[in-house]
Parts: sequence; C-alpha cells; structure tokens
Amino acid sequence: MTSSANGTQYRLVEEETTDHVFFQPVVKENIVTALVNPNHPFYKKLYRPLVDNDASTVAELGHAIQALLLAAARAEGISSKVADRRTLHAFRQEWSRTLATYLR
Repeated sequence: MTSSANGTQYRLVEEETTDHVFFQPVVKENIVTALVNPNHPFYKKLYRPLVDNDASTVAELGHAIQALLLAAARAEGISSKVADRRTLHAFRQEWSRTLATYLR
C-alpha cells in the first residue's frame, strides 16, 4: 500500500525481521514506511487474511489496519530526541511481544 498526504508519502513494505516486532517504522525525508514482519503471529492470523480477502467489508478493515500501522510509524518516526526513540522502541518491542502472546 502506498499513499500520499500533504507532500508526505506513506508505504507499507513486508520485510522479515530478526526480532519479534510486528512492524518497524522508517522515516526518511518525506517518506514514512512501515516495515511489516510476515513472521509475526498478528500478520499471519489477522493482517494478511484481511488484506488478501476479496469481500469489500473485510478489505476495508484491512485498509483500516494499514492506516493504523502508517499512523503509528509516522508518530514514532518523527520523534527527534534519541531518548524518546529508545523509549518508543522499547514500547514497540513490548507491545509486539504482548500481541503475539495474546494471539497464541
């Protein structure tokens, strides 16, 4: 998924990661990218089935989840303080682990 708003481009890219996060934000200039980990249980159990489904209502839910990821990636990525980035990274790690546990 790629979209644009106010001169900023937003992208979702599937990329396997070595840690347990569901997504990781990458912000460079006017491009916000959410790297989505296809190995995470949330991806396998909800995200991918929703995005791949042909039913319009379910597809809309998939797009809503994609917007959620892009919003979170942007919010985390625009932080300019190193301490804030460390805190946000720790939060994302814990959130991803907790989500995986709840989905098992």
